[in-house]
Amino acid sequence: MNIKQLTKPFLFSTALVLGGLHMSAWVSNDGAFRVQHVEVEGCQYSSESEVRAAAQALLGRRIFGVDLDSVQERVAAMPYVMEVRVARAFPSTIQIAVVEKQPFALLNDRGMLPVDVEGAVMPRLKAGAKLDL
Repeated sequence: MNIKQLTKPFLFSTALVLGGLHMSAWVSNDGAFRVQHVEVEGCQYSSESEVRAAAQALLGRRIFGVDLDSVQERVAAMPYVMEVRVARAFPSTIQIAVVEKQPFALLNDRGMLPVDVEGAVMPRLKAGAKLDL
C-alpha cells in the first residue's frame, strides 16, 4: 500500500476523533446539559421535598455525571418507599417516580401506627394524611 491509499482513511478517522473530543467538551461545559429540574411523582405519604433531599442536591450537576443507581438507593431507603425509578430526561431534568408502601391497618400503641401488608410497623403519618384501610 502506498501513502495515497492511506491518506483518506487517516484524515477521516482523525476528523472523527477530533470532532468527538470537541463534542464531548461542548456537552461537558454547556449549561443546557446541567440538571435544572428534579421532577418527583407518586408521593402520598412522603413529601416531595424529602425525596429531593434524599436525592442530594442534583441541581447544577452535569446530567451525564449523575449516578442514577446511588440516587435510587438513597430514595429507596426512605421509610414509606417501596419502589423507585430514576431517569434522565434530556437535556436538563431528572425524573424520580416513587411507589409507596400502603398502610393496611393501624396499630394502637401509644398512638395509632400504620402497619403495611407484610405486618411491618411504619413510621407515624403526618397530620391530615388520608388513609384507605
